[in-house]
Amino acid sequence: MCIDAATGKEIWSHRLRSDHNASPVIADNLVWFFSVKGDVTAIRTGRELDIVSSFQMDSGIWGTPAFIGKSVIVRTEKYICRIGK
Repeated sequence: MCIDAATGKEIWSHRLRSDHNASPVIADNLVWFFSVKGDVTAIRTGRELDIVSSFQMDSGIWGTPAFIGKSVIVRTEKYICRIGK
């Protein structure tokens, strides 16, 4: 959900598909969400909903990933992997 910090009013709301234990992380003007079922969603910051990326990993993500430079290190139930250029 996006809320106007000055007024507290809701600007937009969007429901993600599954449960999330990892904290959302902001990196490079994107808010990243990682679900316990392996869903990964990146939403651009702003006053309009802009889903930049959405994909499925083959196992769940229970911990908050680490961002290093332009990469993210993700620990899934099965793997540790790097996403980035």
